[in-house]
Amino acid sequence: MSMLDEATSALDTESEREIQRSIDELRGSLCVVIIAHRLSTIRNVDRVFVLQSGRLLEQGRYDELTEVATSRFRRMVDLQALR
Repeated sequence: MSMLDEATSALDTESEREIQRSIDELRGSLCVVIIAHRLSTIRNVDRVFVLQSGRLLEQGRYDELTEVATSRFRRMVDLQALR
C-alpha cells in the first residue's frame, strides 16, 4: 500500500499529469490512498471518501457522487469547475 498526501498540490500542470499517469498505471496492482484537495487528482480512483472534521460524509465512485444534486462532493467539483 502507498499513501499520497497532497501529492500534486505544488506541481505545475505538466508534472501533475505525469504523476497522475503513474498513479493510473498502478491501478489494480497496488492499493494507493490519495488525500487531495485538488479533485482532478482523484478523477480515476475506484472509490472516493469525503471527510469533514474527521467524519465520513459520503463515499462512492467519482461519477456517482457528482450525479447526486445534493452531494457535498458534487458541490466541491462544481467549485473547481471539473465537470
